[in-house]
Amino acid sequence: MKIFEVKNSKYLVSFLVGLVGILAILGFVLWNRGGAVKKPIIVAPPKVETENSRLEVAQVRAREWNADAVLSKVSLSSDAPDRAIYEFSSLQVKNKVLSVIIDGSSVTSAEEIAAVVTGGEVPSNLIGSDEAITKVLSIKGYEEAKIFGVEMIYGPDGKQWYWGVKTDKGVVSIKATK
Repeated sequence: MKIFEVKNSKYLVSFLVGLVGILAILGFVLWNRGGAVKKPIIVAPPKVETENSRLEVAQVRAREWNADAVLSKVSLSSDAPDRAIYEFSSLQVKNKVLSVIIDGSSVTSAEEIAAVVTGGEVPSNLIGSDEAITKVLSIKGYEEAKIFGVEMIYGPDGKQWYWGVKTDKGVVSIKATK
């Protein structure tokens, strides 16, 4: 008993080889352009205690660099959730900052780099990056935003710290104090 009969097997083999090739190319194209469903990228923000202890470690290194060093910027990224980058400025050192990179709880790099920035003392009522992200995700239109990273910078007015939350919809600034 035959299930089906092939009369022109030469053409059928060519057709099947071509079909498999087309499906392979289609699969490759869809895979490489994001056809597969991807989960949103969200920063796994460290707890405030972790941020504070990392900051304390970075401040020790900064005060070794210069006694009047003040924080100018903090950077956290979803690409490296265990890494924090702190930049410190000093009134005594013009046009340079000390960049301190902390992986986990260890300083992996501390180097002076060219920059023109201002900094200030860290207030006691500072909110953590996790709270800044929560505030952004509560803004209408940002509820499903993908978070790529956060930076805390000293405002241009020289009186206020801000978290810049990087999303797929743009960067949102949030006051970094309660």
